[in-house]
Amino acid sequence: MRFSDGRYTGFGYGDFLLGLASAQRLTLFHEPDLYSDGWQTYIQDSWRAAPSLTVNFGLRYERFSPMFDRNGELTNIDPATGQILTASTSGSVYERTLIHPDTNDFAPRVGIAWTMKPKIVLRGGYGVFYQQTDRYGSESQLGLNLPQLVDASISADSASQAPAFTFAQGFTSLAPANVAKSVVQWRIQDPNQDTPIVHQFSFGPEIQLPGNTVVCSRVRREPNPAWPPAA
Repeated sequence: MRFSDGRYTGFGYGDFLLGLASAQRLTLFHEPDLYSDGWQTYIQDSWRAAPSLTVNFGLRYERFSPMFDRNGELTNIDPATGQILTASTSGSVYERTLIHPDTNDFAPRVGIAWTMKPKIVLRGGYGVFYQQTDRYGSESQLGLNLPQLVDASISADSASQAPAFTFAQGFTSLAPANVAKSVVQWRIQDPNQDTPIVHQFSFGPEIQLPGNTVVCSRVRREPNPAWPPAA
């Protein structure tokens, strides 16, 4: 509740004594029961292309599922139509998670080692890596939406409007059917989102110096810049 601006009496303490709040926030506790599954497989080989050149290469495939709720208590919004979607406890992965699984997570990788001189080796490598979306915290968790969770803010924009809360009236009912969807905080995900991806590569010499000292090249990572922020 908010009384601090003194909207109705000119003093915040006066509004409080009369029980006239200019804003109230209502939250209904809910604890999602989430889980996901996944599997990975890979192939790799090493080829001695020349006495001084070795090539390593491979391909990895990863399959991560979106987050399931054991009770099917997930809600999402279709960004194209604005339609409110609810998950089920059976059916396809999409019907149970409201997210289409990304089935294109192929991760190639290649590395080379070329002995230029007895104490100088030129090394290089490149690989693709995927990161499962774990959904820690609250943002983008589809279990923290109506009707499972009510998180609504109600405010009066001016003194000419009725107070958002009065002591005599009490708090607004938290029943989802009584909550206007326009005042609820929604957490949504793109139903066609891709798995976050990182490109990692390195290239440079490895030089053996006197005193058992070796100088190596650095590693660089490039995350996917197209991954959308939480909504």
